[in-house]
Amino acid sequence: MRLDSIHPGATLDQVRETIGWDPKVAEPLAVTRPPTAEEMRLIREELDPEGAYTK
Repeated sequence: MRLDSIHPGATLDQVRETIGWDPKVAEPLAVTRPPTAEEMRLIREELDPEGAYTK
């Protein structure tokens, strides 16, 4: 597996601590783009309407 991007505000060290192993890292390491309004709607209304994973 290779880490291609991280979320805005996250650091590579935080990712490594979270997963517990040292991933291969893409060069350059990109920043994940924010979700679109439609993607957020799908998450909130279709995939996780109870907020089990998003709250």
